[in-house]
Parts: sequence; structure tokens; C-alpha cells
Amino acid sequence: MRLFAVVLALALGAGVATLQLAPTAELLGQSQRGDGVEVDFAMNFSYAPARTLNFLSPTIFGTPADGSYFTQGAYFEDAVYIGLIPLISAFAAVVAWLRRRKAGIPVYQTVPFWLIIVVVGFLFALGANTPIFPFLYRNIPTFDMFQAPVRWHLWTVFGLSVLAGIGVSAWGRDFRTRRWAKRALAGGLGALVLLVAGQPFPGDWQ
Repeated sequence: MRLFAVVLALALGAGVATLQLAPTAELLGQSQRGDGVEVDFAMNFSYAPARTLNFLSPTIFGTPADGSYFTQGAYFEDAVYIGLIPLISAFAAVVAWLRRRKAGIPVYQTVPFWLIIVVVGFLFALGANTPIFPFLYRNIPTFDMFQAPVRWHLWTVFGLSVLAGIGVSAWGRDFRTRRWAKRALAGGLGALVLLVAGQPFPGDWQ
């Protein structure tokens, strides 16, 4: 029965993907990118490891809203952020799975899958900063047709969001979890206070 469910899910996924892949294949046949793009163009907007700090705050490198964005690149491409508390909840899901994986609790059984999605999306998004994406560019079809590896963070954000939802169910289960949840919440609130305190007052915007 489980095998049938897996096959049915794969068939359904392939059918849904075909709705997008079929017209994409037709477009590529008429596109200037049909034969691929140059490596420099393909690696454009590779996610710099230092930008991982954006997971803590989207404005840690400034913001174009007030002209304080002080790094190269497009802000909207690199500012990957799901919220501090959801990020903590995602880590809580992984910790809860590690502690209770032998208990067979259904809510935690999908954690490894979503964790793989997050890791793969993050590694692909690094682009030219690791050997992985250049290898895919040279050897795997379609990877040489598009730019901006940072957009693989769609996987990262989606996976972390699902893990955050799972992690919420782990909060408040026992004394240790409640204690660490309170500490994490206090740390998040402290970071928020420091962030707000560091913002310019309206009079400084002029």
C-alpha cells in the first residue's frame, strides 16, 4: 500500500510538473538561451556565505529604502529572511527529531526530507562560491541555461517554513524544551530591541 502511494505521488508530481516543463521546453527551442549561457552570466547573483547573517535580520547590511545598503548585488535577491522566531522554530524541529526519532512520532518523520531540501537549496544558492554549482553547470542539462543561483533559496525558505510549522509542535513538550524556548524567545526579543534601537529616527531620513 505504501509503495502504491509513493508511485501515485510521483506520477501526480510528474503530471503537475509537465504543465510547466512542456511550455518551458517549447520556449527554450526559440530562446537565445537554448544553447546555454556563459559561465559568468550563469554564476551571476551567487549567494555569498556572509549573507547568511540575513537570516537573523533582512537589514543587517542596510536597506535600499533609506540608501544605507552598503554591499554589492541586488537587495531583493540576497535578503533571504523568514523571521527570527520561525527560524528558531525550524531548529527546534530538527532538535526534536534528533531527540525523538526512535519514538516514531508522525509529525517528526518528514523532518529529514525538509532538512535535505533546505541543505540542497542553500548549497545550490552559493553558486560560484563552491565547486557544486560549477560542476552542475558543466555536466547537468538545464543548469547552463539560467542565471542567479541565489534563487535556489526558494527551496531553503520553503523547507525552513515547513520545519518552523513542525517545530511549533515541539515547544512546550517538557521542562527542558520550555526552558530553551523561553531563552530563544528572550534572545529574539533582545535582537529585535537592538535592531529597532539602531534604526535612524524619522528626522534623520532627510
